[in-house]
Amino acid sequence: MIHGDAAGRTLLILNILREQSDAEHIISMPDLIAELAEKGIAADRRTIYLSMDALRRNGWDIRFTRRQGQGYYLNRQFQPAEIMVLTDAVQNSPAISRDQTDRLSAQLKTLLSAEQQKLLPVPAAAEGKTDNPNVIRYIEILLEAAAGHHPVEFRYYDVSVNRQKAYRRSRRSYHLLPCAVMSSQGRYYGIFHDRKHRDFAAYRIDKMEHLQMLEDTEEPVYFDMEAWKRTSFDMYHGDAVTVTAVFDRSLSNVLFDRFGQDIIISNVTDTDFTASIRTAVTPTLTAWFLQFYDRITILRPAGLIAALQDIAASINKTYGERRNEHGSEKTGTAAENHR
Repeated sequence: MIHGDAAGRTLLILNILREQSDAEHIISMPDLIAELAEKGIAADRRTIYLSMDALRRNGWDIRFTRRQGQGYYLNRQFQPAEIMVLTDAVQNSPAISRDQTDRLSAQLKTLLSAEQQKLLPVPAAAEGKTDNPNVIRYIEILLEAAAGHHPVEFRYYDVSVNRQKAYRRSRRSYHLLPCAVMSSQGRYYGIFHDRKHRDFAAYRIDKMEHLQMLEDTEEPVYFDMEAWKRTSFDMYHGDAVTVTAVFDRSLSNVLFDRFGQDIIISNVTDTDFTASIRTAVTPTLTAWFLQFYDRITILRPAGLIAALQDIAASINKTYGERRNEHGSEKTGTAAENHR
């Protein structure tokens, strides 16, 4: 039998407790001694007590219980349901590559015991994952740069119709000061201050390339996170205005889910209500209202009403022309089938 030293014995005990124990699955002292012996480590009650005391002094929450017999277990920071929620967030984030998703999901599972892991469902593979493998590393760089007021450089691209990278600024690098990292709709954004334009701008991290933090520092720039959120809608930035509209009562939950509770409600009737929202008028906001074209009537601002009217006229022109080309009977039938 090989006699392991105290450090090796302590680490092996920790691994056994991490892999096998939780509040519902305890390990008795005889079982722990036997398992150590199978691995070639001589131990008795006294040496195991010494190892557990050392682990507790270093922050490991090892507990003793007399439930279901008596024994020891590692108190878990997360429960299976919490790990399931965190794993789902990783799986469903389009900003994290498939390889990163698999790695993070596997790491999250290790926070549970083997028996707890059996409770987790097999996660479904999400569609639309980014091909950029550097998102998490880039987030780390941006967080460090923002904290130290270091500018960064990166190239930025869009995806063309043939699924190729289409670089902005003819591949020339952006040189900006990061102020924060935010998430929206499963995407991660760096919020940067552009000294040339004296304004803030958001860039998707999964569309960055060759990001690096520079050694020099710049004067800190005050960035109000809450104010930015109020003037942005899904990372489109604009001046904050008050949008007032009449909503069908069926949309109350949808409205609060999208804009939170900080909404002024008035003129509540049996069929509708009026709400005022402080936000930026952006293409995303306009598209959001269009989803509920027959259940929302915009009262102000005039610019948003004009934008919706232009969209309606453009749609009517496009599909009116197609109706003339293909015949109104086919168009009508398709509409009836859709309903």
